[in-house]
Amino acid sequence: MTGKGTISETHPLSIRLIGARGGTSYSNKFLETADLVFFIGSNTDSAGTDAWKLPKQSGGLKEIYLNIDGVDAGNKYRTDVVLLCDAKATVGMMVEKIRAEGIKSNAENGCEAAPAMKALDESLREFVKSTQLPIHPVRFMKELEALLPAKSHIVVEPSVGSIFSAAYIKQREQGRLFLSNYSNGALGYALPAAIGAAVAHPDHTIIALGGDGSFHFNCGELETYARLGVNVKMIVCNNNVFGWIKGETAHVYRSDFFATDFGVVDYAGVARAFGVKAYKLDDPAKITETLKEAIEYQGPVLIELRVPDESQLVPPVPRWIPNAVEKDIPYCY
Repeated sequence: MTGKGTISETHPLSIRLIGARGGTSYSNKFLETADLVFFIGSNTDSAGTDAWKLPKQSGGLKEIYLNIDGVDAGNKYRTDVVLLCDAKATVGMMVEKIRAEGIKSNAENGCEAAPAMKALDESLREFVKSTQLPIHPVRFMKELEALLPAKSHIVVEPSVGSIFSAAYIKQREQGRLFLSNYSNGALGYALPAAIGAAVAHPDHTIIALGGDGSFHFNCGELETYARLGVNVKMIVCNNNVFGWIKGETAHVYRSDFFATDFGVVDYAGVARAFGVKAYKLDDPAKITETLKEAIEYQGPVLIELRVPDESQLVPPVPRWIPNAVEKDIPYCY
């Protein structure tokens, strides 16, 4: 997830996100079947590798690791070759050498990437048109994708908003569009991080995607939004639950829930009390209309978005999928 935007996700060799946080079956299969993996600037953390199960450590797999930081080099995966150097300079030199020596690839997966991503997009068709209530997150993310201004940033924290946006908002241009703290997993990150992004890039529209559980941590930052007049559009995914905790409990530990659900809160009302323009969005037919109004408004906006929780609709988290399949729970993967 933290590497989203390294290359355009419409590039014919892009396989988009991998791993445990937004990696889909269409992308993760490349790591499951690879005989060579070249990690460049990756910390190979649990999220990116699905708890160090991807790539698989068997079948003659070879790994190359390139990082400027020697502390991280090969400390989490068995590595065949470690390169300690600047990523851009090193890869540039390798490309020059490959061209000079006329080396040609015989790998088949290069021509498999684009069809796999086309199949991923086609698998979303029914979700994109879904009229279900609460709103299907994939439909919301695809309509948001269509409306994103050229100058924009997406800031996320652990929530329905982050996992579905990372997996299904297709980033067409290379660069830092997507800002996440997922390696730390801190609840409440999106509100203050969005302020930082808005102050640093006053000509950009900042989309902050968070959860209602996270919102409870530091909703007072809405006063800062209002006072500074920052161009932030805060989407609060409301399902009245600490969804990630409930998801782990349901799909991994398969035990009873405790201290996950909480009472109904009027998040749009809280935002208005701070002087922030706010909407309640619980009708999928009004997604585009609401987003257009919010994006066109030059100032802070909060949208309270009603969505199912992670025990009702399973997001692309590989270790949750077996339980969803076994118990016939709707899922995206």
